[in-house]
Amino acid sequence: MKYIVEKLTKSEELESKIKVLCSFKSIKFNIKQGRIISIENTNISFIVPHKIILDINKYKFYLRILFCLIDFLVVILYYIYKVIV
Repeated sequence: MKYIVEKLTKSEELESKIKVLCSFKSIKFNIKQGRIISIENTNISFIVPHKIILDINKYKFYLRILFCLIDFLVVILYYIYKVIV
């Protein structure tokens, strides 16, 4: 079996938007090129998507997750309260 590996085309517009957002928040980022891996003489293929790796301060990232969980719990408690009352 032979494998054919092709590169996925990267959207320059999307990359520039990510660059602007990351520079605004002073986040380092790295974009890994996606690819299409297909097996010759078959219709089987596998798409490896582009990967965007963000280098975020872990402390800020964990705080964001914590605030999202708190918001989620508040919403759940609100609906439980509405059902009971």
